[in-house]
Parts: sequence; C-alpha cells; structure tokens
Amino acid sequence: TGKICCFVLGMLRIVTPDTTPQALCICPTRELAKQIEEEVLKMGKYLILHKGIKVKCILRDERWERGERITEQIVIGTPGKIVSLLNMKVLDGGSIRMFVLDEADEMLNLGGLGDQSKRIRQRLRKDVQTLFFSATYTDAVKRLATQLSMDNPWSQIEVKREHIFNDQVAQYFYRTNGVTEKLERLTEILSVVNVGQCIIFVHLRDTVEQLANTLTANGHPVSPLHGRMEAGARDKVLVDFRNGTTRFLVTTNVLSRGIDVPAVTLVINYDMPVRKGGTADPDTYLHRVGRTGRFGRKGSALNMIHDEKEMVVLKQIEAYFDRQGLIKEIPPDTDGEEFEKILNVQ
Repeated sequence: TGKICCFVLGMLRIVTPDTTPQALCICPTRELAKQIEEEVLKMGKYLILHKGIKVKCILRDERWERGERITEQIVIGTPGKIVSLLNMKVLDGGSIRMFVLDEADEMLNLGGLGDQSKRIRQRLRKDVQTLFFSATYTDAVKRLATQLSMDNPWSQIEVKREHIFNDQVAQYFYRTNGVTEKLERLTEILSVVNVGQCIIFVHLRDTVEQLANTLTANGHPVSPLHGRMEAGARDKVLVDFRNGTTRFLVTTNVLSRGIDVPAVTLVINYDMPVRKGGTADPDTYLHRVGRTGRFGRKGSALNMIHDEKEMVVLKQIEAYFDRQGLIKEIPPDTDGEEFEKILNVQ
C-alpha cells in the first residue's frame, strides 16, 4: 500500500537541521524498526546529505547513561526502549513534533506495548502531530486511538476490507492427510519448485525450530526466526535472507508485518493463522501473504491444510474479505512438474 512511504515522507518533511529529536516512530518489532530506518535513509538520501539530517534506530540491546542525549532528528524504535529513554531524559519528548505509531493493532496484541505507547504519548507535547496506522479498527484499537489523541480530533482514512485483499498474489491450498504427510509433502515441494526466496509461516516458536531442522537435514538452505531468539541472531538471520545466503525462512508472525524482501516469490502458510480459541485471523493472513507480490511484483501463496479445522479457517478468511472461491485447490495427486508450473512466477 505504500504505508511506510506515507509517514516516512511526512517525517522527512517536518524535520530541520536543529540537533534535537523532532520525529518519533514506534513499531512492534526490531525487524520492522530497522526496515523503517532503511527506508528513511533511502528516501531521504539527498536531504540527509545536504541538510545534515540524521536518523537513529534505537535497539533494545543498546546501553545509555543518564546525561547522554539523542541528537538525531528522526528516531525509530520499539515502545519499551523508547519509554526507558524518555524516563532517563536521554530522549527529549518536548522537542518531538511528529509521533508515528505503525501497526497499532499489533501493539495491542503484544502484551504491554499498547500501555507503553500511551505512556510515550503522555511525555510528548499536546500539539504533536500523531499518525496512527492500524490494519484493523476494532473497539480496542479505537480506544487506544482516543487515548492517544489527547482530546484532539482525528482525521480518519479507512480502506474497506474488500479492497485490501492481495489479489495480485496467486493463492492456492493443498490438502494432506495429517501433519506427518504435510511435512513430507512440504519437503518434496521445496525440492522441485524453483522459487526466488520463500517465507514459511508457522504458529509456534517450537515448530519453527523443528521444521527448520527437518528441512536443513533434507538439504534445504533454511534460516529460523522467532521472538525467543537473541537480538543479534535475529539480525543475522534477516541479513542472510536479504542477501540470498539462505533461500528459505521459517518464522512465526514476528515477520508477518511490514518486512519487504524483493526476492520473495512464494509464501507458504504451513499453519493457518488463527486467534486464541482457534478462529481464523484474516488480518494476519493478509499480512503474511503480503510478504510477496509487493509493489507490482509477481508472487504466489500456498496454504497447506492438514485437517478440516484448517479448511474451515481458510473458508472463513475468504468470506471475511468477500473472496469466496478465490483460493484455488491444488489436487492431492499433483506431481512435482505440475507444482513447478503452478507456483513458479519467475
């Protein structure tokens, strides 16, 4: 959708060469924070060069002392670290003129980030311009938006759900008889399908490790990524994947939002996205599939269905976006050559 472009250009427009923080962007994960930093540096290349504008992506493992000051004009980070630096007065909230919250609904899903976001807002000027981006607009998200507005009226832009589905991505499902056969078939599919790079999404962190180990043992260059990994290890995995050192990335929803790797031509939902209680999570599906087919590029998505519960989830997702029947079935007896033709978008 170009969402990041929207607020990055806004931040670049309002900053001046004064050596104080003027634009603050918070988001739920370090991976997304680092990507936003990369986009700021890319879009603001000439402004940064000629006006001395600087960008700071604050990571959790950085150490700061009281008395130190952040002087970069654009600051990006996750809520917990930003709260800490505001409390230490390392980050001056009084100089911030624009406050951006990206993936606000995900902030609420990840326990505590919503409350931290509110604490950040309370430390900023009342007249700060606030940009609030959310994939869903539930009652909880509306309450957060109201609390962050500080009695200022919002200008709201909302895109109807039937207009945001990833129609540019060819989407399929493939049924197997149980989890064991699903793993076997995935290994076979990855052996015959010639993709640029592929992201495989699973539900649990333990499944990430198990699946990555199995695929590696079968000769596939795989990297695992999940929220329990050390920060440095997560960074290295993403760098290796971006550089093409590994072709396959197995991950949880930690990577489902915002991340853009141009070479990704296939997304596989090894586990269908569900909320607590087992009901379909259409918004996570939208974000996962959106890791391919970005900005006019081609892409495919394969949903691996091993029981009737997962089939119900898939149908619920189609119905939510008013796309009944759009996700096409690949017959169980499809051979490797035919799979190659269906999923290869190069």
